[in-house]
Amino acid sequence: SEVPDGLVAALNGKPLNDVRGWLKALVDEHAGELTFEQWAFPDVEPSDLEVIGLEPFVDSNGAAVRGTGLHQPAGMGTDLEARTGAKIRIKWAPTPRKPQNVKAWSISLVPDRATYDPDEVAGVELPSIRATPSKRTERLEVTFDTDIEVRKVQVRVTALDEMGGEIRRQDDQAVVEALSIPFWLSVEQDEGGDDAGPRRKSTETSLAMVLFKYAMKAPKAEETLDIKWLPEEREDGRPLYHPVLVNDRHIYRLASTPYLAAVERHCLEHPGGLGRYRAASAVDALG
Repeated sequence: SEVPDGLVAALNGKPLNDVRGWLKALVDEHAGELTFEQWAFPDVEPSDLEVIGLEPFVDSNGAAVRGTGLHQPAGMGTDLEARTGAKIRIKWAPTPRKPQNVKAWSISLVPDRATYDPDEVAGVELPSIRATPSKRTERLEVTFDTDIEVRKVQVRVTALDEMGGEIRRQDDQAVVEALSIPFWLSVEQDEGGDDAGPRRKSTETSLAMVLFKYAMKAPKAEETLDIKWLPEEREDGRPLYHPVLVNDRHIYRLASTPYLAAVERHCLEHPGGLGRYRAASAVDALG
């Protein structure tokens, strides 16, 4: 109370809008007294938090895990969707299990970092909540302005210290965070609407292109590429699609055809043939 009382006494009768005037008067009157080395800053105990792990939203087959509040309108192995009003179940696990100086957990939706420029979406408002230090599961309700331009998002989990700041690692001072696989925000089933983003199936031509695209947008902290092949999609009269999950974050699809798939199987079954094969075409005789 000594500082507030002193400020009230010093500013009494002075025009507060004349900031330069009363600041100079304070400095002149208390020269040598207002120095930072005399300020007692609170000691903040560093945290030993190293990693935050998130429970995946998709299983090993690329299907949405039941109970997460997320859906796959286009089928297994495709992008996830969160409808407005849904409650997303989020589970996380820190390392160590009981980290020091964690006063709260911050759970929020953030624009997908691989899709949007952080500077361009800095002011976007998305839902967020805080959880007590002992909690490891929380539900985040999906609420957003229907006019929002950001539709592809991620769940982000961070730990907060007693000052409300995000906890950083001691070695490189990077924020300890966990990011989920991205998913789309969707208005509840608008018939004939233009909200077709979550149903769009982007397709790549090769695994090399998949890895190149992911590496160009991957977080700097990621140094390895983990690939999981998901069950192939096959529809009558259409190409084959081979979904692949990269680093448990992004699902890409590789396009093929029944003929190319047959050639691939032949080459794998007969490696001694060095990839050679014979093809024949039957043409009806002209009458």
